[in-house]
Amino acid sequence: LHDALPISIYPVPAEDITISPESGADIAAVLTAAAEGKNVGNITINLAEGGVYTTSASIAAPGNVTINGNGAMIDASALTTPFIQMATIAEDAELNEKGAYVIDGITIKDVTVTGLPYQLIYGNKQKYLMKQLLVENSVIGINGAAKKTIFDFNGGGNAAELIIDKSTLWANPSNEQNGGLFSSQSGHGSIQDLGSDKQLFAITNSTIYNIAYGKTTNSQRRNNTAGMEYKVENSVIVNSGKSGQFVVGLNGGSANNVQTYTINNNIFNFDGADVSAAEEAKVQEKIADARSRSEERRVGKECRSR
Repeated sequence: LHDALPISIYPVPAEDITISPESGADIAAVLTAAAEGKNVGNITINLAEGGVYTTSASIAAPGNVTINGNGAMIDASALTTPFIQMATIAEDAELNEKGAYVIDGITIKDVTVTGLPYQLIYGNKQKYLMKQLLVENSVIGINGAAKKTIFDFNGGGNAAELIIDKSTLWANPSNEQNGGLFSSQSGHGSIQDLGSDKQLFAITNSTIYNIAYGKTTNSQRRNNTAGMEYKVENSVIVNSGKSGQFVVGLNGGSANNVQTYTINNNIFNFDGADVSAAEEAKVQEKIADARSRSEERRVGKECRSR
């Protein structure tokens, strides 16, 4: 990760940056020029309608990032680092009680990203706590052998909401790039610092193709806790996660009656077979197993107390 832009967080004053590069520009180069000599805060990137761009380095993010694509396309194939990489949190930054740096989050909308070899968003082992990650009306194409998770917060950080709406996420099936969709080791408990017990993973009106093929979809500490909400609606899921287990994979491969599942009007296909019925059946099976184990523990506890 040596090519990321050298931007670090400063507590105050920080200056928000907005760039509107012309079609044909290297987004990283334009951002570097705009950030020179400044303590960067939030970043907004407004692309030209239908424009075509490249990027030669990560968007190093000390705060919120908003990409307004306006139908533009970004060729990310030259990257040797993640598309968006969170900046190192300064030692004197204002953190919450648990040592996390709270931001609103990252929005990527109305854009096509092609040839992405690494993560779309990488937490950089920093404890960012984001209110929302949103990918809307976009196409994210992954083409690399790095096997990286798309939304990667391993080593620190988390998001209260991950929303993929009216978008396509796909990985080239001709190579070994089939990392997970989301990962975090901070646990659901970190979300409570935002004043809410709910953590939402929503995929709506979207297509997910060859993401985490044959693997558990998400990896996160404390999956089986109350307040986890999973929503998959009006979407097409193909060759993603394990066969018939994409939805339970969002919860790390398990399910429990303390979580909320909304699964409506989807098509699930794995290696040419329709596994739509198996998806919801697997959720109910996991919930029933969890209830059974809970009852066994309750009975065992009563027996021991007699």
